[in-house]
Amino acid sequence: MRRIRIEYTTTDAGEQIAGGRQVANTDSVKNSVVELITVGIFGAFVGCLLTLFLVEKFSATSDHATLLAGFGGAVLGSCLSAVVSFILAKQASGETLSRDKEARRAEQKAYVLRLTVKASVVLSDVVAIQKTIDQSLSEANDRKLTGQPLWQRVLPIVGSYQTFDIDPSELSPLIAAKDNDLMQASVTLFMQHRNLVEAVKLYGEKRDKVKAIVMTHFNEAEGVITSGLTQDQMSALLPVGVELESIIKQIRAMLIDLKQIGERVTFGVGPAMRKYLGDDTIPVFGPPKEEAKSPAT
Repeated sequence: MRRIRIEYTTTDAGEQIAGGRQVANTDSVKNSVVELITVGIFGAFVGCLLTLFLVEKFSATSDHATLLAGFGGAVLGSCLSAVVSFILAKQASGETLSRDKEARRAEQKAYVLRLTVKASVVLSDVVAIQKTIDQSLSEANDRKLTGQPLWQRVLPIVGSYQTFDIDPSELSPLIAAKDNDLMQASVTLFMQHRNLVEAVKLYGEKRDKVKAIVMTHFNEAEGVITSGLTQDQMSALLPVGVELESIIKQIRAMLIDLKQIGERVTFGVGPAMRKYLGDDTIPVFGPPKEEAKSPAT
């Protein structure tokens, strides 16, 4: 067996231990430096962040103050502008409403005038037809023909046969005033007047048929013609005479009602609209100042 001699010295061991301690101290210093550098970098980073934060806050505060001042000025200017605009708009709106009100009032007055004039013309036509019939009956009575049927005493009525249509707009003032009685009376007046005109025309047409039936005449004295009829002519004349008598009686009855309705509308619309619109310039139609005469029979 081969023996190997190994020698250990204290110095070497101490040097080894010292060298180990130096290495350990160096590592510790390095670690401390690294820690210091790390802390420094971290501190610098935090400082930068704080600096940036403060700068940002200061800048934000400055911008906020500037923005607040600008916003306040804008709000104040907007408020003043809004107040001025509101005053001008209110004034313009008031003027517009006033003009619209005057325009509506003028329009309603025009409708009232048109309705009143139409009613007046219808009333005049009714009165004219009534006078024509009364005159025929009066002349027949003067000729001692009172006992004869009406159709033999009332001559055909000559007229314009003009009728009128009522426009809904002409009734709008009465509707606005809630005067239902005058509104219904106006509608009835024009509708019944149309029926009256048709009846008068029919009476004239039927009356002309008498001339085609009665063709033999003997004499004429003071507007009275004496005629002769055969049995066939009397048979043909009988139904025509019945129709004529019925028509003329209906016409006379219609005239009484229409005259009352016509007077109510013609003389009543003006005062009613003056009261509703508060305008005394609206024309008012009144009845003629003459003595009333009872119709002939």
